[in-house]
Amino acid sequence: PMLWTWTTMYFVDALLPASSATPLYRMGPIGYDFDQYYSAIYNEKDDAKIITMAFELAKLDTQDHINQIFQEGFDYLNQYATPPDVMATSVDITAEGGATEITENFGTLQLTANLLPEDVSIPFVYWSLEGDVDATITQNGLLQASGTESGNGTVTVKASTIDGSNLVATYNVTISNQGTAPTVLLVNDNLNQIDRWMEIDTALMDLGVIYGVHNMVSEPEIPSYDKLKNYDMIIWYTGNDGVNLNLWEFEDDTLNTLKFNSPLMQYLDNGDGVVWLQGLDFMWDIFKGAPDWFNPGTFMYDYMGIDTYAVQSHVDAGGQNLTEMTVVPGNTVASTPSVTWVYEDGLWYADGFTPTENAQKVYQMQPYPLSDFYCGIYNEYGNSKIFTLAVETARIDTQENTDNFFGDVLNHFDFPVNVKKQTMSQSFILEQNIPNPAKSQTTIPYSLYRTSHVELEIMNMLGQIVFQKEIGVQSKGEHKIDINVKNLCSGLYTYTLKIDEKSFSRKMMIE
Repeated sequence: PMLWTWTTMYFVDALLPASSATPLYRMGPIGYDFDQYYSAIYNEKDDAKIITMAFELAKLDTQDHINQIFQEGFDYLNQYATPPDVMATSVDITAEGGATEITENFGTLQLTANLLPEDVSIPFVYWSLEGDVDATITQNGLLQASGTESGNGTVTVKASTIDGSNLVATYNVTISNQGTAPTVLLVNDNLNQIDRWMEIDTALMDLGVIYGVHNMVSEPEIPSYDKLKNYDMIIWYTGNDGVNLNLWEFEDDTLNTLKFNSPLMQYLDNGDGVVWLQGLDFMWDIFKGAPDWFNPGTFMYDYMGIDTYAVQSHVDAGGQNLTEMTVVPGNTVASTPSVTWVYEDGLWYADGFTPTENAQKVYQMQPYPLSDFYCGIYNEYGNSKIFTLAVETARIDTQENTDNFFGDVLNHFDFPVNVKKQTMSQSFILEQNIPNPAKSQTTIPYSLYRTSHVELEIMNMLGQIVFQKEIGVQSKGEHKIDINVKNLCSGLYTYTLKIDEKSFSRKMMIE
């Protein structure tokens, strides 16, 4: 049976086969409402062979099962395939400079499959890995270390021909020093504006932070403790609409048992990492408005260091919005003196708190009457460390200020960051594409500090290059590249600008 990453799958089409067709997969087990229908059928018409599967194969429960179903399909259809004119007679793997090691945390190694003869009809291979080492490889042959302790060891890389010659080459790579640098996991728990988390993603990329992403838009399940424990900080982003968040858990629907979800609680209690909770309305999601008071022995008081959920901007302050938040002198978390927003009239729905005696006041709300309360509070309780920031960080007024603010906080938690190192080389600056997300057309702005040769490359999340363009030699100054993206599938992409011998990448969303 096929199972999914979700408990159930939406939008699967129910099919009835023609008399000549063969049903492959029934809809659900016997007894399911649609068990008289099929979600996969096979048919032959003259020399044509067609397998139809009306569900999302990319969301099978494990990668091994995805590989298995594809292999079964290939094995069956290959018997009918017309052999290529020139089949491979040999394949071997080489690496840049003959390297056989990755020694950098989250490091990469580009591998190349060399097929002979040179005029082979299908010059491609299927890349895969063997062994228990935690690592990944793209279908471009880019091997990436995981940055976690389970990613240390020797992995066997396999390159298998796909032209029917059934040739396989292997290459052993030793991976070391993983898990040695502090890492961040960015969790997007905002299902309202599904692309807004990318503002934070861009900031972490600009800062050169080693980080991973768990996006609940595409990965609806809460990240497990086994995943969380590999990271030194969890940035849990609830965005701009705290409704039905995966953040909270009730054991018996009473406030006394309200807490973070179980894997996040285990991360707080068992480790020495930090949870940075940020976004609007995550308090409103459970209390449906201020004020609310907490007592010792409750999660809000003990773990989060919040004595009172006092106010929400705009709603509880006579229409007054949060125009800025100002740093509280002497706190150990942040030093950026003030933070403002892209909105001229200030930020709606920012929550204001009064802290417990042991918690630190980090950011104060402005102006009066909000200034009696705090939107940023840091607390330590047992092994737990929680920085609560009840504002929309994806709406700080500029990307530069967003980068500086995140860099300030991460530096205080001993994460090495360097804004200039990532956002500006000595030769160019690459800006975020506009608009982002894009639908049919987008523009990539950049600036050159000297005459340079420019190339553009866009890659999907499978590591496949979907667009390449050589811009050529351009003079010093501001430039832009207009791109038609209407033929690209919806999803997340990485675009890379190569300037002479240097390159820098950003991410774009296509709707």
